[in-house]
Amino acid sequence: MSEPFNAGDRKSIRAAEKIAAVLTANEREAVVAIMSTKAGRAWMERKLSDAHIFHEDFTGNALREAFLKGQRNFGLALLADIHRFCPEAYLTMMRERNERDTRDLNAIAHAIPDADGELPGSPDPDGGDSGRQQPATDYDIYRPEG
Repeated sequence: MSEPFNAGDRKSIRAAEKIAAVLTANEREAVVAIMSTKAGRAWMERKLSDAHIFHEDFTGNALREAFLKGQRNFGLALLADIHRFCPEAYLTMMRERNERDTRDLNAIAHAIPDADGELPGSPDPDGGDSGRQQPATDYDIYRPEG
């Protein structure tokens, strides 16, 4: 059985420092690995967003606020690790999020029909490409093409 930690013993202090260094190295490796790929950065951004780190957590309901504060605290710890181990990847992650948001907003803007039911930039001004289609019947689904 190992001896308990003794803060007055230099040998115990060195052993604790070595363990802490290994844990920090493992954390660094994990965070850098996640943040080194586009998919990893997108995953991390969703986790940070789910943790509401950029939002106020006041709701007027003490239990709900406590829950949100717990989520936010975990998200802030993740954010601190990212800033400590790979701050440049954080900037890349945010640029990629902005690009996704811009692309999504453009797609939504181009999918909203005008007052005549016509899609913006429509090559067929008679409404034939307005996206309005009759609902498929079971027969249509199973009918062979051609």
